Amino acid sequence: MNPSGESMTAQSPSLLGDLLQRLRRLLDLEFEALREQSLEQFESLQPGKTELLEQLGQLAPDPQVFQSDPAWADAREALLECRDLHRRNAVLIERKLEAIRNALQSLTRPARPAPWRCTTGSARWPVLHAAGVIRTPDGSACSSRPRAACP
Repeated sequence: MNPSGESMTAQSPSLLGDLLQRLRRLLDLEFEALREQSLEQFESLQPGKTELLEQLGQLAPDPQVFQSDPAWADAREALLECRDLHRRNAVLIERKLEAIRNALQSLTRPARPAPWRCTTGSARWPVLHAAGVIRTPDGSACSSRPRAACP
């Protein structure tokens, strides 16, 4: 039923199909914006997407009619395609978020000390010399054992 309480007209499947076609184009634009990392473009598409989804919700018939009536077959196919496009976009968003989380984690994770780092006195950052000996800034040699004390 539509908002006025009347039953769906014979043209409702075609109206729904037109809206689904617009949604499909919008989802493709959304994907391009995500791929190009254009947050402004992505955000500008969201109000139109919300409006389309609201219109689709108003035109959609009872689920049993939608599933069984052959008149709705094209709309069902278009809806499944839109679902797949939405999932594709969601996967891309999730991958980008994961990359951002990993980058933030690598920037905020405390650095683990090198196994050869000296732990005493003025020696802060040992240096590996050409001879293969690790030396501290004051010239003393460090042991290659983990967290060994400098001489």
